[in-house]
Parts: sequence; C-alpha cells; structure tokens
Amino acid sequence: MDNLEVYQPLTDEELNEYLRLTSDDGKLKVRATRAAHERNANELTILVKIFLERSRSREVSDLTIKAYDQAIRLLLTAWKEINLLKPGDHAGELFRYWLRKVPYGVKRQNGKDIKLYRSVATINKILAGAKTLYKALRWAGATDADPFKDITQLEDPIPRTEKVKPYTVDELRSILECASDPCDVVMILLASHAGLRIHEVAKLEWADVDLAASKLTVKGKGGYEASVHLSPELRSVLMNFRSQSDSYTRRKARALKILPFGAYRARERFEGLCALAGVTYKGRAFHALRHTAGTRMYEKTLDLKAVMKHLRQKHPTTASIYAMIHDDTTRTVVQDWQDLPSETKEPEEASSKRVDTLYEQLKDLDPAQRRKLAALLKES
Repeated sequence: MDNLEVYQPLTDEELNEYLRLTSDDGKLKVRATRAAHERNANELTILVKIFLERSRSREVSDLTIKAYDQAIRLLLTAWKEINLLKPGDHAGELFRYWLRKVPYGVKRQNGKDIKLYRSVATINKILAGAKTLYKALRWAGATDADPFKDITQLEDPIPRTEKVKPYTVDELRSILECASDPCDVVMILLASHAGLRIHEVAKLEWADVDLAASKLTVKGKGGYEASVHLSPELRSVLMNFRSQSDSYTRRKARALKILPFGAYRARERFEGLCALAGVTYKGRAFHALRHTAGTRMYEKTLDLKAVMKHLRQKHPTTASIYAMIHDDTTRTVVQDWQDLPSETKEPEEASSKRVDTLYEQLKDLDPAQRRKLAALLKES
C-alpha cells in the first residue's frame, strides 16, 4: 500500500543521519530500496532532496522539493500495480498518458460537472520530477531502471506570448486605487515594481531592505540572493509603511516579515482587489504583476540584460518573452524606414487627396465596371 502522507521535512538530526548514509553506499542502497518497495513517498522525496543537494552542491528550496514531492505522489498513484524498481519498458509512456487523460478534479459550472485536466506545462514539470526520482534511485544504487529515458516533453500548443499577460499600467493603477490597506499597496508594488514572486513578497523581511541605498535583497531558490533596486515610489511607500508596521506585526505575529500575512492570503487579497477594480484576474493571477515589471523594464531599456538583472533571471530565453510581447517598438521603428529617392515620394497630403478622388469616382461605377477596372489595374 502506498504511503502518501503529507511530506514532512527532515529535522536537522534526521538530515545529518541521512547525509552520513551517503558515505556508505551499502546503507544508502538499502534505505533507497526499502523506500521504493514500501512506496514511501516521503522517503523517496527525501532521497531526491539529498541527491539534488549533493549533485548541485547547494541547498534546494522548499518550493522545489514540494514540486518533486507532488510528482512522486502522482507517479505512485498512476503506477498502482507497477514495481518501482522494475517498472518495465512502457511505464514512462503510461505515466505520461495518464497525466494527459485522467482529470485531476471536477468543478461545478452552470449546473454541470466539468472535468479539469492538467496543462501541458504542468505535465512537463511532473515528468521532470519523475525523471529526477529515477536519477536519485540510480545514484543510490537501488535500480538501473530508466523508464523516462526516451520520454520527451509535450509540445505546448499555446505560444509563450499568450501565457504571459501582464497587467497594463492603467489596470495596475485601477487596482491600486481600490487598495485602501497599506499592506496591499506594499504587496502590489513589491511585485509590480521590484518584480518579486508571491512567495518572495510573503517572506521578505525588514532586514532585507536597505532604504538608504534604495534596494532590497531577495532570497530565491537554493539560497540564491540578489539585489533589486527600488523605484522612488516603492521606496516611499516602504518608508511610510515601516512607521506603521508595529501595529500590524503585533496583530499578526510576523515580527520579522514586512507583510502581516503569507502567500495564500496575499493571493486572496489581490484577487479581491482585481474584482473591485474590474480587472481580469483569471489566467494572470498574482504572478502577472511580475510580468508587468519585466514588460515595463524592456519597454524602457530595450535591453534583455536589464530585464534579466531586475527579475533575477539566469537565462536569456526566459527574459526574451518580454521582447516578444512588446510590438510597439517595431511598429514605431518601421515608420522611419524611408529608402526611396525623394523625387519618387508623393507628399502625404497629395496622396490622401488622390485616394479620396478615386474613391468618389469608383462609387459611380456599377459592379461590372468595377470588376473591369480592377482587371485593367492588375494588368498594368
């Protein structure tokens, strides 16, 4: 029977014990093999965590581990009758098919039950998690199986530009007008100006903010830290909010944090503000505020490196999406492309007058005459 209890992180003592196992190949193999035989999701997740931290030489974030944990639990659910250590040649293909065809839930809409299916992006993330599990099992010596070796990721039919839907400046201002609580204003500007993700906003502490230098330090995945410059508006809001923060932190008992609520509550509050402002939330959510920051940075600089630095992105391909959705630049640039000799150019006013005259003449022609004229113009 599968052990699918909620993932419980190791205590420091348990972690040190597990790390000691990695120096003894025999004991590590025994523990990994037992976890696979018992289908213990928690133990398998811990194995993946240790494997990743050893191979990357740095700590793996809790969010990353939770994503791997979810993938492992889904794999155990889909492979009810499959031996994890000897899954067979087509087991990986079966799991991918299961993720595509089996709904993850049902919602009630207009009196009907609507089945909910996973997006291509979600399926690809889960497959990546399953692949990593088998890398960890092979690393531990528990198996030689590689059921996902030839399993490719699904091609997403939705272009990346359709997925990134930043809030426009007008929408952002409408939302801020509805934000009467200073907490909400801080929350929104941290995301839309500084480009923080929702969990980064929720975890940000006053110790991470240097108002004198007008910057803050973001602690990202795997212990990664980076500085982000504050806009004058965000700096001013933070300064004012800090003087008020004592009452909030006492009430919510989050003394070290800037905001008195976590990520879940932040998401709820922002969705409510969108509803008040009449701004579409669905398909964009809180994360689109970060896209707003990226889009505005690219519009101002036309420099992907500036976008990467501000949003703390490591790969140009991630930042390039903001160039793809920014078409105003190309529209403006082509207006200046005038390469014909000056004598061949027709003054704009004269050209417009000639078109108006031709239009008036064509109105007097019957359909047959219009077709005949069109044929003559085509031949010429």
